Amino acid sequence: MTSRPVVGIDLGGTNMQIGVVDADLRVVGRIKRKTKAALGLDAVVERLVEGVDRACDDAGIDRSSLSAVGAGIPGAIDVLKGLEHQALAGH
Repeated sequence: MTSRPVVGIDLGGTNMQIGVVDADLRVVGRIKRKTKAALGLDAVVERLVEGVDRACDDAGIDRSSLSAVGAGIPGAIDVLKGLEHQALAGH
C-alpha cells in the first residue's frame, strides 16, 4: 500500500464520478459531472482529466502527488492494448 493518494474513476455513458482516496482509505475529494459522450472520445478524455484535477482540488492536493489512477469503464476491454472497444469504434 502506498502512502500517496489514489484516484478512482467511475465512467458511465451519462455521468462520471471521480474520487480521491488517501492512504487510510478515506475519500478526501470527489466530483461528479456529465460524461457528454456525444462530444466524442477526445472530449470525454479531456473531461476526465479536468475531473481528476477538480477532485484533487477538492482533496486539497496536486495531481502530481497521486500514486495511481484506476477506472471502471462499461464495455469490453482489449487486454493487450488496454483500450475499451466501444471507445475505439469511431477511431
